[in-house]
Amino acid sequence: MMKKKLFTPIYDENKVRFNLSIDSKLKQKLEQLKAKNNISISECVESLYREHQKIIEVMEVPQSLFLRKKGQRGVGMYCQDQQVRVTCGIYITPSAKKFLELSAKQKGTDCSKLIELALKQIL
Repeated sequence: MMKKKLFTPIYDENKVRFNLSIDSKLKQKLEQLKAKNNISISECVESLYREHQKIIEVMEVPQSLFLRKKGQRGVGMYCQDQQVRVTCGIYITPSAKKFLELSAKQKGTDCSKLIELALKQIL
């Protein structure tokens, strides 16, 4: 569990916006973490790059966990347990974004799926 803030002056890289599509229950859990420890969703995702790279490197992303409908206007996108996926805009460093996108590409999956599974594992 994360107990410290990552965005301190030693990480002086500019932040870039990244849109993340995650399970609504996970987003709620991350918002509770922010209320309790003042650790933002952006910092949780950044910690995957700064502290938990080994988890990302060895993680398998089974596509059966992410059964979703194709995006259609007016129709929600649902995962296996019928939870609506929500989009949240986060700000991470360019090096973290590059690492996560490259890892997702190597695994043949979407970056949001990889991040979601990794966050569920470390929380």
